[in-house]
Amino acid sequence: MNHPIILEKMSKRQYSAETMEKAAGDVKCKKLNPYQAAREYNVPRSTICDKVKEKYKKSSKGLSKMLSEEEESSLVEYINHMSTRGFPITRKMLKSYVVAIVKESGRDTLFNLDKGPSDKWCRNFFRRYPLLAERTPETQDKARSRMSNWTVMKQYFTLLEDTMKNLELKDKPSQIFNCDETGFSGKEKSKKKVIVNKGTHAYQQRNLTNSHITAHICVAGDGRVLPTYLIFEGSLPHRNFTEGVPANWLYGSSDSGYMDSELFELWFEKIFIPFCGSRRPVLLTFDNHDSHISLSLLKLSISHDIHIIGLPPHTTHILQPLDVGIFGPLKEKLASLASVLGYLSSNVQIGKAKFPALLSTAIDSVCSPARVKAAFRKAGMYPVDIGAVDKTQIQSQTDASEKNKETTSSNSDSRSIQILCDKCGDSIDVDVCSIASLTNPLVRSGLIPEKLGAILVPPVKSQQLKRASAKLITEARVLTGEAIILQMEEKEEAVKKTEEDKENRKIERIKKREEKERISEEKRLMAEKKKTERVEKKKEAERDKERKRVIRERKRMRKQSKTSDVCLVCNGIDPVAETESDFVEWVQCNLCDGWVHRSCSNIGLGENEEYMCDECLSLFEE
Repeated sequence: MNHPIILEKMSKRQYSAETMEKAAGDVKCKKLNPYQAAREYNVPRSTICDKVKEKYKKSSKGLSKMLSEEEESSLVEYINHMSTRGFPITRKMLKSYVVAIVKESGRDTLFNLDKGPSDKWCRNFFRRYPLLAERTPETQDKARSRMSNWTVMKQYFTLLEDTMKNLELKDKPSQIFNCDETGFSGKEKSKKKVIVNKGTHAYQQRNLTNSHITAHICVAGDGRVLPTYLIFEGSLPHRNFTEGVPANWLYGSSDSGYMDSELFELWFEKIFIPFCGSRRPVLLTFDNHDSHISLSLLKLSISHDIHIIGLPPHTTHILQPLDVGIFGPLKEKLASLASVLGYLSSNVQIGKAKFPALLSTAIDSVCSPARVKAAFRKAGMYPVDIGAVDKTQIQSQTDASEKNKETTSSNSDSRSIQILCDKCGDSIDVDVCSIASLTNPLVRSGLIPEKLGAILVPPVKSQQLKRASAKLITEARVLTGEAIILQMEEKEEAVKKTEEDKENRKIERIKKREEKERISEEKRLMAEKKKTERVEKKKEAERDKERKRVIRERKRMRKQSKTSDVCLVCNGIDPVAETESDFVEWVQCNLCDGWVHRSCSNIGLGENEEYMCDECLSLFEE
């Protein structure tokens, strides 16, 4: 009885290609049947049958690559170039570039050209190039991006090394200081994770003050921390705020809570000079901000043999020890202490009066001598070492003139386009790759081939107009040098002259305004006078009109009553008073034409003057 042949289940590919060829050859020659060959060579029977029937044609294992080695390496160079210049590409942009490269090549591909390669392809791409990784980017302003380069770093470290050599401070860390201020607005938060239910948001009550407070801190290369200077917004706290705080701390206030030149000079005189030590010379470094620099400060520092170096603008995140290793942990520790106090009492509120004690505790915990020394080493300030700085923060600068590599691609397709000549107006054929090699700096430097120059294009720097009035500081400076002192004196004289001119212009404006007001007042009074005259004239005309009406009425009444020959005073024909002569002299009123005896009119004989009767006279008096 023939028993069936039982073969053990085999895992995938536990045989070689040569073994499979021998088994298939024996079956084809009919030396063995498929069952016997499978048992003899320990290969799958179904695979032997497929091999004999030539079911599968010989092909390479796996899928063909979407990009060639040259294209992938060019894409990697482009990714590095963009990331080092502050324009990192996303996964979606990576897929778009791959699609553009495949379309440019004109070859067939396995993925959908509308959607691009899959996420699996991207993961395999990152495996082939392990130096690439996806990260969440941090925002950086253009000023930091512009100044974070090796040219600025070399200039600063050369200046720092020469200054320390001239001052003989290379082995004296106790005489090297760095100062800067950091602000607290109540929005600081702890980075420690908390435990909550899945699918819910994690909230933590804020208990710090909303008022802005600035802490000015100074550290030395030997690990010392000088007394802190606190600047409050508006005014100092009304309650006691010095409890639990070192007695040598200094306090001040400003409208905004930020540092200004007067407050900085006060700190320099009250804190730095007394507590920096008696050894001289002393080197102090801080940023080039205007709130730290004044002519009186520089003269005071020179008189105490204190030398000052201003760091390059927008580079404190790389070169300043306080920014590199102190301020970050200090704010995190302060937020952590505040959250711990919140667990003790839900109603606790850390205001302006309680903030100094909390900050003092955080400084004692964070600003240990070892951490301060490590911050100086990491910033390359002591010992002086340009190689100690964080190289990931520095933008690389590729100089095309240094590399100047000429690369030619043997398999690059030459494509031309027609453009119009700007001189003759005729159309000419121009190679696209030639245009790309002229305009794309990556092609000129040899990082990518010419055929990809029109696809992998870096951002173009726009030509912006520079303000002639703004003088930008682009390097580190020795602020206590003669050139800076002379420059500050000229600046102070210019400011003084500007203020004087401004005051003179103000006085001239006041005089012109007063003169204008005087002329305006005179015009107003003149207008009022004319108006009054017009009113009076109008009233006089109305009165005159009324008098004439009354007089006409009287004349009419006398004519009607036939009393025109009667004296208006005595109402008689003959005068009351006796006269020696029978001749009676009469006087006529100039207005109403009424007659009055001369003896009744009080007008002397022989006098030739105008006469007005009592009735008409009363009209004028009214």
